[in-house]
Amino acid sequence: MTDARSDQAPAADLRARRASLALQVAVCALGVLSAVLIARLSVSVAVGAVGIAIAALTLVPLAVPASVRTRTALGVAVVLTAGAVLGGTDTAFLLVPVAVLAWVAALVPWRVARGFALAGSLPWRMLCAILIALPALLLVAGALSGTVGLELLGWTIVGITLLIAVCLAAGLRSAAIVAAVLGLVTALLTVIIPGLLVIGTWWAGALLLVIGLAALVAWGVRPGAAAGLGEGLATLEP
Repeated sequence: MTDARSDQAPAADLRARRASLALQVAVCALGVLSAVLIARLSVSVAVGAVGIAIAALTLVPLAVPASVRTRTALGVAVVLTAGAVLGGTDTAFLLVPVAVLAWVAALVPWRVARGFALAGSLPWRMLCAILIALPALLLVAGALSGTVGLELLGWTIVGITLLIAVCLAAGLRSAAIVAAVLGLVTALLTVIIPGLLVIGTWWAGALLLVIGLAALVAWGVRPGAAAGLGEGLATLEP
C-alpha cells in the first residue's frame, strides 16, 4: 500500500507552483493598473516614472527561475511596502493593495506547499469572508447613519458582496472565483472610468481580487476527502 502522505507531497508542491504563478501574474496586473492610475493622477513626470518602475518591479518574480521565485517575491514585497510607506499620499494609497497582494503571492504558495488547504480550515474561511464583507458593511453603516447615499445599484453590489462572503465561509469554492473576477472588474473600471471614487473603488476591487484569488489557489481539498481519495487509489494497486 502506498503511503498517502508521500503521495500528497508532490501534489502539494504542484499546487504551490501553480499558486505562485497565478498570484505573481495578478501582482503584475495590479502593478500595471496602479502605474496607470499614478500616471493619471500625478502632476509631475517623476511621480509618473515611479508608477512605471513599480510595474517593472512586479515582473521580476516572473522572470526568475521557479526555485528562487519565493525569495524574489519576498524581496519585491518588501520594496513595494517601503514604497507605500515612504511614497507620497496618492502614491501610497494606490500602492498599498499591490504591496498586500505581493505579500500574499510570496506567503500563500509557501503555506500551500506545506499542505495547507482552505477547504478544510473554517477559521481561515471565516477570516476571508469577514475581509470581503468589511467594505460592504462599512457602506451599510454609512447609509444608515446618513453619511453615505446608496442607490439601487449600490445596494445590489452590497448584497452581492455579502452573499459572496457567506458562500465563501460556507465552503463554496465558486465564491472565491466570483470574488476574484468582481475584484478585477472593479479595479479595471477604476482605471477606465475617471469619474469613479478612485481610492475607494481601487481598494475595494483590490481587496476582492486579493482575497478571492488567494482563497482560490489555496483551496485544495478537505483532509477527509483527501484521505478517502488516497485510500480509494490504494485499493486499486495490486
